[in-house]
Amino acid sequence: MGATHVTVTIRNPAVPHRSWEGLFLVDTGATDGLVPRPHLEAIILMPKG
Repeated sequence: MGATHVTVTIRNPAVPHRSWEGLFLVDTGATDGLVPRPHLEAIILMPKG
């Protein structure tokens, strides 16, 4: 049994050319994903929480 990682692209729907791509660890029991605040702010998305 090993760890599974996926590459995820987060896009700003209002400005689609603004995006951030990161490597995420897959957890079969997870319901949320966390993106570091500076990356969200760089693509002009407001963090929640």
